[in-house]
Amino acid sequence: MREETKEQSIRVVLVEPGKYAREAVIGTELSDLQEVCGGWIQTYYPFEEMVCIVCNDEGKLIGTQWFKDRGQWGDNSMEPAAGTIIFFDWDGDNDPDHVGIVEYTENGVVHTIEGNSGDTCRQRQYSVGNGQIYGYGFVHESLVLPDDGSQSIGDLKAMVMEVNATQVDPVDRLSDDVYHYDAQDKVFEKAQDFESRMAEKVAVKDADRKPSLRQKLETKKQESKEQEPKIPKAEKHRSNDAEL
Repeated sequence: MREETKEQSIRVVLVEPGKYAREAVIGTELSDLQEVCGGWIQTYYPFEEMVCIVCNDEGKLIGTQWFKDRGQWGDNSMEPAAGTIIFFDWDGDNDPDHVGIVEYTENGVVHTIEGNSGDTCRQRQYSVGNGQIYGYGFVHESLVLPDDGSQSIGDLKAMVMEVNATQVDPVDRLSDDVYHYDAQDKVFEKAQDFESRMAEKVAVKDADRKPSLRQKLETKKQESKEQEPKIPKAEKHRSNDAEL
């Protein structure tokens, strides 16, 4: 019986606080994962695809101080924007127990997306000022929007530039670039690179659809037949009689 060999390394997307996500290769042992995450780890499986999120189990505690130290913290009385990190204190002991992401806020209700909610990833709602909300961490360096075709790259770039110029402190600005994630091909790239790649795909498809030489000849032959003058039957009979 052949023994299965364990992979010694894996390729991952590494997300560190305050930095762009990047690709990295790390070890597969528990100690390797703990070293990368900076302590005890916790895993989530929020997607239908075979994707696992591994994070620091105490990140919800460490994370609050990270936001506070950078002046990116708000209490539960505010109305958070989409993408804000929301922290919860179920027991009211000033010690956060849970974390989620704000989907949007509307009519005094904060709509969230939370992992590990009944062992699933769920959408939930809380009134603004709810006592179980410990506070909010602002992640204002990035805006995440669905690619529904309603906005061009130029429109999105103008939006990013306006937000950077009017809402973000100069020391916190990362760039004015617009990025795109292609979920089908699993590619994270600049938006203009995505459009170029899609244009190349279309060009290849169009080239594959070009008719062969034989198809072109058949088409020409058919067009020639259609263009030949049609002789009425009566004229054909008179012509035959004259020949006789």
